[in-house]
Order: sequence, then C-alpha cells, then structure tokens
Amino acid sequence: MFPLPQEQVEFAVEAIAKATYERLFKWIVTRINRSLDRTKRQGASFIGILDIAGFEIFYLNSFEQLCINYTNEKLQQLFNHTVIATYYTVFIAPKSSLV
Repeated sequence: MFPLPQEQVEFAVEAIAKATYERLFKWIVTRINRSLDRTKRQGASFIGILDIAGFEIFYLNSFEQLCINYTNEKLQQLFNHTVIATYYTVFIAPKSSLV
C-alpha cells in the first residue's frame, strides 16, 4: 500500500460525505412521506404554505413539496429584505441626512 496524494484523499472524503448525505436525506424523506400517507392511517393531516402566489393545496402533500415551499418562502423573504434595504439606502437615507 502507498499513500494517496492529498487531492485524491480530499476528493474521496467529499464523495463519501455526499453519498452519505444523499442516502440519509432520501431515507428521511421516505420516512416522513410514509408517516404522512393517508391511506395507512385514519384522521386528517394537512400541510399548507402561504406564498406570494397564494395558498397551494395539493391532493397529496409530500415532504418534498414542503421543502420546496419552505425554500421558496425563504427566498421570497430574502428578496423582500434586499429590495427594502436597497430602497432605503438609495432613496430614504439620503433624504434624511438633508433634514
């Protein structure tokens, strides 16, 4: 056996980490979707996210959809914050210094 170059070691470690993360994420999503499956239990469950386009209602709400909606909400918050901060910096702050 001979030692591998540092670059190959780092590549291998990153590949193992990515594969582990991918498998763990898929397992978590599968478990959550299974627990939300209406056909295997009684009672009602509903996950809805209010977004800029309105209220989305799907026949089947999966964990993947929840993640997508949550990400969209966070992106919308970032966009709103950035626009408001830019507006303040460009338009409001200069006028307040004149007073």
